[in-house]
Amino acid sequence: LNNCRTYSIKDLNNALLTYCKATADNNENLLSTLFLNIDGNSTNFDLFSADLKNIKNKFCAIGFAETNTHPNCGETYILPGYKGYYQVTRDEKQSGTGVSLYVHDSINCTVMDNVSDCSTNIETLFLKTTNTIEPFIFGVVYRPNDGDIDQFYEQINEIFETLPKSNVFVMGDFNINLLSNANCSKFEDCFLSGGYSPLISTYTHERPG
Repeated sequence: LNNCRTYSIKDLNNALLTYCKATADNNENLLSTLFLNIDGNSTNFDLFSADLKNIKNKFCAIGFAETNTHPNCGETYILPGYKGYYQVTRDEKQSGTGVSLYVHDSINCTVMDNVSDCSTNIETLFLKTTNTIEPFIFGVVYRPNDGDIDQFYEQINEIFETLPKSNVFVMGDFNINLLSNANCSKFEDCFLSGGYSPLISTYTHERPG
């Protein structure tokens, strides 16, 4: 966590090259994920797809929040080399809703319906691999900023209690200011008590100006 920082695409490629070489030297497999609040597929998906082509890494899973895209339209948005899975969106909202996961073509998955949901307080989509030596679970979580935060914590805790205690990777946009000590403490307690360790220790969103 002490080495967590922001990267340009060039710096990220250099870091990935170094890390991939280290894992190969140790006969380890690299499992990597990427997340983005895309703020609407219709306006930003093509730009993301172009940026992704410049990143010299094939991620195992890519998660999105605020896709504003119903599963019926999900097939419109293609990432070559990946298969897309979409959660339903909230009927009453045209924007600020929708999560999706794109999984590398070499990985087969099934949707975990018991922990995938779309409600006023939380939107989730979890996938379980079916063709890996050990099953892995990839999850994307979005907390709508118009939802009840206490209800969010209650629902995410229920999800954590349902999930296995290993090989689970959760990414998402929680709409919580972790620079606030009170918010940070409750958020960390929620995830740490569920058996999860944070991988990011710096800001992921910066207000313009």
